[in-house]
Amino acid sequence: MGDDVIASERLLEIHLKTYETMGPNIAVQGGVRLASSVPMTRFVRYLDKRSAAQFQLGNARPGDVLPFFSFYTCNCSVPRELVEACGGFPQDVVYYDDTFLGWMLERKGIPIIYEPLAEVQHDHAQTLDEFLLRQRQAGKDAAILAARHSELRKPLRVDQAALFEGNVWEIAKKVVKMLLFNRWTVRILKKMSESRVLPFTVSSIIFSGLIGYEHRAAARRQKPRA
Repeated sequence: MGDDVIASERLLEIHLKTYETMGPNIAVQGGVRLASSVPMTRFVRYLDKRSAAQFQLGNARPGDVLPFFSFYTCNCSVPRELVEACGGFPQDVVYYDDTFLGWMLERKGIPIIYEPLAEVQHDHAQTLDEFLLRQRQAGKDAAILAARHSELRKPLRVDQAALFEGNVWEIAKKVVKMLLFNRWTVRILKKMSESRVLPFTVSSIIFSGLIGYEHRAAARRQKPRA
């Protein structure tokens, strides 16, 4: 669990009951919702309602087997022996350590079961600037992991950092993003995004573009590591 989550009263009970029902060779991903104490700014509303930038659990149903990129250590459980069998967490990254463990679990055939009743509240009032700073580190970490495991390039969005990789349509989309979201436009777009004059849909598009830009730029700058 993260230090910015509030556990529900039955959290541990429901995690344990899931193992009693389905056996020990699984991982359990609990539900995550925004804490009511977090101020609902325009950017927080975007993260909570429109974005998969933080938690990709919106369409999952109870009992679903989740893809590895929907595995979050803010509210999950895995038997210790399974973590050890997967080699544990990577030690040289700040972000995507849980994604990497989820990938290793998936490769070993260990399902990640979604149980939303095992719920926590995410008590973290993030600002756009804080989240963009996070994306800079996340982009670097994504590039580090993808350099070692090429299968992770697409799910960690490192392939988007390489401008001329992909088909014509994919390259065209990257070029458009590059023209709209770059180091010269970021400051202007950040100011525009929080304006209440803009429709929320437009602000959401800007938020998404800024988040993607910072991640791509950081991944592109990261030098490969062994």
